Amino acid sequence: MSHLEDTHSFLLPEEFFGSFHQGTFLSSTRVTYHTEDNELPNPVISTGVFLRLSTDDPKEPEPLLLIQFVRPKVWRIRFDPNNTHPGDYDDYNSRTIISDTLTNLRDILDKVERINWKTEFVVGSDADQFYILRVYL
Repeated sequence: MSHLEDTHSFLLPEEFFGSFHQGTFLSSTRVTYHTEDNELPNPVISTGVFLRLSTDDPKEPEPLLLIQFVRPKVWRIRFDPNNTHPGDYDDYNSRTIISDTLTNLRDILDKVERINWKTEFVVGSDADQFYILRVYL
C-alpha cells in the first residue's frame, strides 16, 4: 500500500530568503505609509494597504508589503523584496484558489454570506506613529 506525499514543504524564513542568492538581505528598520502608493486604481488595495519597508541606507530600494483583508476575519500578507512599485502586485490568485482574482472571490463570498463590509486604514501622527487596518460590517 502506498501513501500520498505532501507536495508542500515548510521552510524557515532564513532558508527561504537564503535561497534567493540576491546578495546581502537587509532587515527593515521602519515601516512607512506613503499616500501615493495607495491612491492608484489598483484593485489589490480595495480592502488592503501598501506599506514600505525601509532601511537606514538611502541607497537601498524600499520594497512594498501588501496587507489585504480577504474576508472580514481573514487577511493575507504579500511580500516580494523586488516589488517596489504598486503595479508590481496584481489581483490574480494562484491556481489553488477558487477564483482567478481576489476581487471576484470576495464578491462571490459576500453574495453567498449576504454581507457588506468595508476596510479603513488609520495613520497615526508624527508624534504617535501607528497604523490601524480594520473592517466594518
